[in-house]
Amino acid sequence: MANQADAAHRVFPSNDHPADKAYFTFRITVPDGLTAVANGLPAGRVRHGSRTTWTYRTGHPMATELAQISIGRSAVVHRAGPHGLPLRDVVPTADRELLEPWLRRTPGHVEWMERQVGPYPFETYGVLVADATTGFELETQTLSLFERRLFTEPALPEWYVDSIMVHELAHQWFGNSVSPAVGPTCGSTRDTPVGTRPCTPRRPPTGPWSGA
Repeated sequence: MANQADAAHRVFPSNDHPADKAYFTFRITVPDGLTAVANGLPAGRVRHGSRTTWTYRTGHPMATELAQISIGRSAVVHRAGPHGLPLRDVVPTADRELLEPWLRRTPGHVEWMERQVGPYPFETYGVLVADATTGFELETQTLSLFERRLFTEPALPEWYVDSIMVHELAHQWFGNSVSPAVGPTCGSTRDTPVGTRPCTPRRPPTGPWSGA
């Protein structure tokens, strides 16, 4: 999913305001052969004949715009990050080995960010690689969304791909954990508000920034 800035209500009933955070539980039922992954940590898996229900729970409150669900023929790659932080990447099964040189960089990225700004704020992190053309990458909480082409396009230099990966990771601190209390302008673009028509007011009862 790519719900920013206020499209989550088109998927599930919600108040699409970045300051109106909640704990999420996802229960996703899929046919055999498909893997379901969502924000947070796994909390169970139950088979029902030819279908399986996967459950995930967030360990911290989350804005609706940051909700993420992946359903597909996917490999889930686990590794340990700094201080034992559980990392899991979700990639097309056929690309598991192809993408590994990029996936294994994440522990170092997290370690570098922690040296700059402090401890990682959530219960897990990982990269979700989608074989789709979105035109952007997205810092959905604990599971950042990336286009496959970012990692497979030969014309993209290594430093550029690294910088995009760290950019989305940095948003876990700034944008996800610490988030704006005043919503976006209608027509604004990601990272650079340019719209001039205010959206329907959904203002929180607190000051200009809300921490979670």
